[in-house]
Amino acid sequence: MVTPGTTFQAQTPLKKQMVALLRDSFTVSERRACQVLAFSRTTHRRNSPKREKDQ
Repeated sequence: MVTPGTTFQAQTPLKKQMVALLRDSFTVSERRACQVLAFSRTTHRRNSPKREKDQ
């Protein structure tokens, strides 16, 4: 699922989706889902800053 050669930032949205899938499919906590995926809960909860359009 996570492809080698991609940057960590590129993998973050995919991992967030994987956490949501685990939580829904197996009825586990956010903490447990992140632990299974070796994904930081802080990163999971952090919202990326909105990029302003160039004018």
